[in-house]
Amino acid sequence: MPAKQELGRSAAEVAITYDFVKANEEYLNEGHKPEPSDLTRGPRSYTAVITCIDSRATPEHWYDLRPNEVWSLRNGGGRANDPGLLRSLMILQATSEVKEIRVLHHKNCGSLYYNNQWVHDLVQKNSPSRSGQYSPSAYPHCQSMGTLPFIRRGDKDEKEIIIDSIKQDVEFLRSHPLVKERVKVTGFYQDLSNGLISEVDVP
Repeated sequence: MPAKQELGRSAAEVAITYDFVKANEEYLNEGHKPEPSDLTRGPRSYTAVITCIDSRATPEHWYDLRPNEVWSLRNGGGRANDPGLLRSLMILQATSEVKEIRVLHHKNCGSLYYNNQWVHDLVQKNSPSRSGQYSPSAYPHCQSMGTLPFIRRGDKDEKEIIIDSIKQDVEFLRSHPLVKERVKVTGFYQDLSNGLISEVDVP
């Protein structure tokens, strides 16, 4: 059995399909420890983390967490004003004990570099890419969806824009009727360069 780092990957061909079946077999051979079957117990931290889908920004890795220690809610940019994310928060608070919601945005986020119109134009153009083409009926669907990009203002640099987005999302959640009043909402900036996660002051 090859080592994990060799499964489906090579330095010469980094985009090769990952062999999930073999990876799971190796995981099972190392010894699986069953998780609690009682879903009402929830993460021991009682914390939900809202973050980006960027594979570099995984909170379980950066916070050194084990399974069942946090709820991870992810979308492009880690934005809070996403109907799907709010639905998940509503369900979590209805079924589990949530004490804190952490908004976690990261350095060098791709959401800095696109807007709704740019993404919609790409879908409408529908040029073949590495993953193929969309269905011909995709464009009408995408028109009803926002991509939740970060908003560039004036001469602010990247970090200032990200910090602003964290503050916006914290304030949005604190005032949203689907977030319980006793739930603490905090914001954090994740620096991919040095590994540091620092709290953003939102009065």
